[in-house]
Amino acid sequence: TAWQADFGIAAVLGERVIVSADAEFVAYSKSKYSEVGENFYNFESAYDNMNRDIRAVYTSRWNYAVGVEYKLTQNFSLRYGYNVNKSPYRNAEESDLKQHNCGIGWSKDWATIDISYSNNKYGNTTQFYNWGDYQATYVNNNYRNDIIKLTLGAKF
Repeated sequence: TAWQADFGIAAVLGERVIVSADAEFVAYSKSKYSEVGENFYNFESAYDNMNRDIRAVYTSRWNYAVGVEYKLTQNFSLRYGYNVNKSPYRNAEESDLKQHNCGIGWSKDWATIDISYSNNKYGNTTQFYNWGDYQATYVNNNYRNDIIKLTLGAKF
């Protein structure tokens, strides 16, 4: 698997506001196949080829997130967050995944209710086929995904 390092900071401002920021460094190109146990069949060359392909196709990326929570009352909170996840591919034909998240939550002693909305956007470029001298036109695709979640919780 790729190795990663995460960095984060958060602060409580007054009695009602929490702000946070996170950064994540992911070294996708450092992923590696390796032999477990004795290598009776000498598969090293196959692993070497796969590992070379991983280094050629993938790269390292920084991902970012920021968020804020505001306590409306003792029991109700509003939240907003934004994050950007970069494509792991060295020659990316994909755009960054950008996410907006917001929600409202209620909590009381042993129970919580939370409703949230996420808006996710990204895109890519696709060429459907090449045949002989004929080169298909590249198509720019833009994707949007909207999610609404309801979460119920209980503390035991």
